[in-house]
Amino acid sequence: MAKLSRKIPKRFAEIGIISDILQALDRGLVDLENKTNQVMNDFTINNVSDTNIERYEKILDISNLNLTLELRRGALLSKYRGVGTITPKRLESIAASFSGGEVDIAEHAEGAYIITIIFKDTRNDVRYLQALDRALKEVMPAHLDYIVSVEYETKIGIQPEIRDYEYPFNMCGTFLCGIKPDYSTQGARLSENLRVQSKDSTNVQKYKMAGTFAAESEV
Repeated sequence: MAKLSRKIPKRFAEIGIISDILQALDRGLVDLENKTNQVMNDFTINNVSDTNIERYEKILDISNLNLTLELRRGALLSKYRGVGTITPKRLESIAASFSGGEVDIAEHAEGAYIITIIFKDTRNDVRYLQALDRALKEVMPAHLDYIVSVEYETKIGIQPEIRDYEYPFNMCGTFLCGIKPDYSTQGARLSENLRVQSKDSTNVQKYKMAGTFAAESEV
């Protein structure tokens, strides 16, 4: 919003008392603009503030004060979307209002009376499942049950610790960090926990082992 001082001749805006009045009016207009924007946002559930969301919850007879604002919005959306005949498409819409990600509905064989709700690419906290369960119980027929499946991808980093490893034979030579040493010519086996065993000797040596080790693999 443009300042009022830009709307009048500069010679007037530079007068002390007029400048003070204009600054006070500018602050009032900024506050009015912010409150107007907030009122407009409160007309949509996706943007309603935590101070006004209770109005929607009272209308729909919902009490979710212990949930986050995002989950409370999801509960309201699911309530509105659950009005009418329940179809797989409508269930997708209700579930998506909580997770914020892609949702698929898998129907089982005819007569099984069960469906699977599949959440894909979900980045939200899984606590939304509790709120979803309450919403589904209100709209789903009593004879129909459901299973929830959450699909996600994650990366796991493994940092081996430096330990003492017992090698029951004399070792010599070196190997590069990240390369598994070749024990095949010495009658030894490298197990999942990086412990090498043999019955030929009882010598103990220390090694710092680093690299990628596949589970259930042998050297």
